[in-house]
Amino acid sequence: MSKIVILGSGIAGLSASYHIGHDKCIIFEKNNYSAGHVNTEERDEYFWDEGPHISFTKSKYVKDLFMSSTEINKFDVKAGNYFKGVIINHPAQNHLNQLPKKIKDKIIDDFIKTRKTKMPKIFLNYEEWCNYAFGKLFTKTFTKPYTLKYWNCDPSELGVDWIGNRIYFPKIEDVIDGSKFS
Repeated sequence: MSKIVILGSGIAGLSASYHIGHDKCIIFEKNNYSAGHVNTEERDEYFWDEGPHISFTKSKYVKDLFMSSTEINKFDVKAGNYFKGVIINHPAQNHLNQLPKKIKDKIIDDFIKTRKTKMPKIFLNYEEWCNYAFGKLFTKTFTKPYTLKYWNCDPSELGVDWIGNRIYFPKIEDVIDGSKFS
């Protein structure tokens, strides 16, 4: 009997093989490690995650499968974004106070201007959602490059059904009074 060929040993490839039956599959992986974007590399006493997250699942089945299938390592994480000579804690939209004043002021002004417009009834894609959630300047400066790097596509190519409570949608009051972003 021929084997089913799976390209890539990331979470999707490993899950496909598990559910089909490992004995019925052969997995080809271009890297010398499995795990895909879940991979973490240690260099110079620092840990570098290839991808930003492992799983946001609420499924007990998926959580139990992870717990029974692999060694779980927990690390205290302090993720950052390098931007024009400064490191901004992740997520950047919650740490605008770490930006140089000039760009921070422009991003906040753009955010306030955007929020004074009526919110669309429906967002057609992630870029539209981000433009309204954070303003076009923030989206262009941070969201677009981040999305291209980690998801290998433009934010206009992503839907919005996955956002849920994963990304904070700031209130204009938080930004104006400075309690969250100044």
